[in-house]
Amino acid sequence: MIIRGAARLISLTLPTHKWYYAAFTFTKKYANLKSFSNKRLNSINHASKLNALLSILTSTGKSFAIPIKANGVEVLQTPRPNGLVLCSVHIPLIQVSARYLVEQGLAPDAVIVKHPLNGDAYPLLGISVSIPVIYSGTGVLLKAKSILKRGKRLIVLADYDVGSECYSPNIFHLADSLKVDIIYFFARLQPDGYVEVSFLQAPDIDNKDGCILKSRISVLNNYRNNILDIEQGFNIQ
Repeated sequence: MIIRGAARLISLTLPTHKWYYAAFTFTKKYANLKSFSNKRLNSINHASKLNALLSILTSTGKSFAIPIKANGVEVLQTPRPNGLVLCSVHIPLIQVSARYLVEQGLAPDAVIVKHPLNGDAYPLLGISVSIPVIYSGTGVLLKAKSILKRGKRLIVLADYDVGSECYSPNIFHLADSLKVDIIYFFARLQPDGYVEVSFLQAPDIDNKDGCILKSRISVLNNYRNNILDIEQGFNIQ
């Protein structure tokens, strides 16, 4: 596999402080081998390949820097005594946002995942820290409830998979029942190599149908569509 070979070359020939930009440069050239007329699609293709390469480099167990620009960090500074749901979607480099939280002393206490991982921890890109995993399925909401009732932080990816139009309402219902705040977080690769991570409070305003749930998922879906440069509605299942 080309990306695995590149990771091996980078890890064997370069010091760790040069790993990220070597990976960024290589994956940009690799992504450009299949160029799209839409520049945003080129950016997502690049971000996806970079995500894969960084994941392999992370598996070496060595830490390396990732340049990050953060927006909306003020919403993270509010005390959340009832716990906090950190909600996002399946997009490239989303683990960089989770890494930023760890580096700010706001490490999530667990992450709900749908697909099996190697082991019981959710790895973060570029550092050896990982987050305990709760797998979707029987009992997941009881486990999530237990974490939130202790005032802890929980990560949830609300869509079913990359590009899926289906969203689960369960975590939104649970957060409402426990009076727990929801913060959305995202990641976007910038042309200069920085990863822009963004945080914003989920809306508490009803949409035109008088439904907060639809309003919240609509906002989440719109941000996802903007990052992936697609136009897609959503279903709540």
